[in-house]
Amino acid sequence: MSPLPTTVRGLTRRLLVLDGLRWLPTGLFIPILVLLFTERGLSLTEFGIVGTIMATTTFLLELPTGGLADALGRRRVLVTACGFLLVSKAAMFTIALSDTRPSWLLITLASVTMGIYRALESGPLASWYVDAVHAIDPTADVEGGLGKQGAVTGFAIATGSLLAGGIIAWDPVAGVDPMAVVIGVSWTLVVVQIVSIALLMAEVREPLGPAVLAGSIRQVPSVMAQTVALVRTSRVLALLLVVEATWSVGMVAFENLFPVRLADVVGSTDDAAALLGPVAAVAWAASGAGAGLVVRLSRRLGPYRTGALLRLVQATFIVGMGVLAGTVGIVVAFVATYFVHGASGPIHLNLVHRQVDADHRATALSLNSMVAFAAFSASGIAIGAIADQVSVPVAMAVCATVTALGSLGYVAARRHDPTGGRGPRRVDDQDAAERVGA
Repeated sequence: MSPLPTTVRGLTRRLLVLDGLRWLPTGLFIPILVLLFTERGLSLTEFGIVGTIMATTTFLLELPTGGLADALGRRRVLVTACGFLLVSKAAMFTIALSDTRPSWLLITLASVTMGIYRALESGPLASWYVDAVHAIDPTADVEGGLGKQGAVTGFAIATGSLLAGGIIAWDPVAGVDPMAVVIGVSWTLVVVQIVSIALLMAEVREPLGPAVLAGSIRQVPSVMAQTVALVRTSRVLALLLVVEATWSVGMVAFENLFPVRLADVVGSTDDAAALLGPVAAVAWAASGAGAGLVVRLSRRLGPYRTGALLRLVQATFIVGMGVLAGTVGIVVAFVATYFVHGASGPIHLNLVHRQVDADHRATALSLNSMVAFAAFSASGIAIGAIADQVSVPVAMAVCATVTALGSLGYVAARRHDPTGGRGPRRVDDQDAAERVGA
């Protein structure tokens, strides 16, 4: 393992390398996921159930695993998370190799292990970076680094998606579904990710021995309780979680519904799968560009106003995906939606970071993710049913309406935040402990 850099710039470089390796295999997977299941005979409602299994697993584990990362260390938790990801991708590889409808047992295995992975990996990397930067310079602003992280995320997913589209169009292995080849490549990249985490992600805290490890495990419920107490007493954090929930409902439109909408427009699942690779690549590149450019807008308007504006703009583009005619129209709306999606991430995460101290940072981020998965899970089935029973454009309009409501959450949060989201506001351990006992 390499020692930590002594400069913020060096830490940021490591963050960006690790983030890119985390999202590259995901980028390979994104263009094929919905089409793989629907091609194997699942309806959109049933695909919503698949998402619910994963999201429910994540929901149940988000707070405990977030506390585990705070107590035991970020690197250990991330390596463990990747182990579950390998199992999930192996199950998906098995599904892709067969032309028949997969058993629910295999689907559940893939979904549950993916849910465990998402619960474990949400928060530790960003929390490690923020704490490491503050260890060098307690007054350093992490917003720029997190903005670059969002940009790298977008470009890594874009690269993976483009590679997936190329593999599907090339169809390199005779007799094997090219989607299975894509999953196999993605699995290999996860192994590379594990090695990189082990080498580059040196912990800020001292290594833990067996006795300290046991004591840290006992601290998990306390860390969880303190974080939940923060939500009870912080209107700002509670409102930010409401925004995250509405945002996640909107995500159903461009993650679950757009591939089906594209297949309807182009007239073929195979053509849609090949097209989705480059389209997703452009979309995630736009997402990365949005993350990189939003800092200037945030500094001019303030993070809350910027966040509210972005929610309204994104809702408009979601409607466009459903009502615009022709392939070009819906693809442009899809790319624009992702541009706004990428821009929104750093703004929202930075606002969440400002509400907690270092000891509870990963747990708070896990709580944010838990809310996101719960909202995505509940709405995925409902929106899928609307798409199956009415139409995909109508289901997209419902998603857009809920997304737009998220702007009200930012407006209300700004009224309760005395800093306006521009200055640090962290709660110390004594404050948190007093709130738990309140």
